[in-house]
Amino acid sequence: MAEAASQAGWQRIGAAVERVAAEAAIPVQTIAHAHGLVAHAAGRWPAPDAVQPGYWPTLCLTWPAIEIEIHDDRFELYRFGPGATQIREGRCGPDAPAAETLDALLHAAFGETP
Repeated sequence: MAEAASQAGWQRIGAAVERVAAEAAIPVQTIAHAHGLVAHAAGRWPAPDAVQPGYWPTLCLTWPAIEIEIHDDRFELYRFGPGATQIREGRCGPDAPAAETLDALLHAAFGETP
C-alpha cells in the first residue's frame, strides 16, 4: 500500500513538473533531468510534497526540511534543520551518470533506500 501511494505521489510530481516548467519557461535539459529524477526515485524514495520554480530557471522538489533544485547540469540538495543548512551538489550530463548522482543525493537526504 505504501509503495502504491509513493508511486501515485511520484506520478503527481511528474505531471506537476510539466505544468510548472511550462509556466516558468524552464530549459528542456532541466525538465529532462527532473523527469529522470522522478523515474529513478519513484517507488524507492518518498515523493516530494511539491514542485516549484527555483530562483534561476530551475525546478525545485520540496519535502519537509529538504529541497532538491534541478539545474540543466546539476542537482543541488538542501537539508534544513537546526543550525547550518547542509548543501550537496551532484553533476549530471554525458560525463556524469545521473543515476549515480541521484543515488548519492537521495541517500544523503533520506538515508538508506527504503
